[in-house]
Amino acid sequence: MSDKEDEAYLLAPISAGNLIREERKRQDKKWGFQNHNLFEWLAILMEEVGELSQAGLECRRTIKPATFIEQEAVHVAAVAFAILEQIERNRLLEKPMEAIVKMPEGR
Repeated sequence: MSDKEDEAYLLAPISAGNLIREERKRQDKKWGFQNHNLFEWLAILMEEVGELSQAGLECRRTIKPATFIEQEAVHVAAVAFAILEQIERNRLLEKPMEAIVKMPEGR
């Protein structure tokens, strides 16, 4: 690999992480604190995956610019990260790992 490729491999994860953190801040500002069960999280995540798939198709047909794919990929990663955040909150609150799969009371 060239020096430029080495640098890109080192910097890309940092850049991607920054994009995900910024999206998480935007999501928290828009939606507030989110604490869902796993099934709700998966529905949200799959909706975002569908939007990423649609972006890929639309970019292939030149309906949307290729930057749209990056934007939707960041949304997918940010939702997956939010799931991990909740798992870690549960761990810090000493809740059992199974707590995320339980349906909230009253459902």
